[in-house]
Amino acid sequence: MQPLCLNKNEEVISSHNVRNLEKGNKRKNIGKRLESLRIPSNVESPAIASLRKWLPVDGIYSPGSYVTPKFGSYSSTNIRNENEEESIDDSIFSPELVSAFEQCMQKLEAEEENILKQILENVEEEIDEGMKN
Repeated sequence: MQPLCLNKNEEVISSHNVRNLEKGNKRKNIGKRLESLRIPSNVESPAIASLRKWLPVDGIYSPGSYVTPKFGSYSSTNIRNENEEESIDDSIFSPELVSAFEQCMQKLEAEEENILKQILENVEEEIDEGMKN
């Protein structure tokens, strides 16, 4: 019997497989240490407080709480009628949450406008200085 000899390509493939195996084991170990994300209790805002009220404690939604559309024809009126029968209190988007979100968006838009104005002023100043030189 002849001794087993690997050619150059087979050596590269085997070393590549070893590296992939090491990466896989490393990822598994990291994955075992991961925990689910939690909202810190020290962060309090109206939006987060209202989110805590309607998010389930275990993080899993009830299978009957939503309808997954199927391929093909289905009637969206049936879904609406079923949802109308439920009380408005169970709504995911509470008015308080929506208003808090809208207020935050207005603040962000104002900040965005200020930042864009500052950038525009800086660019204009640089252009003016370049023209003077």
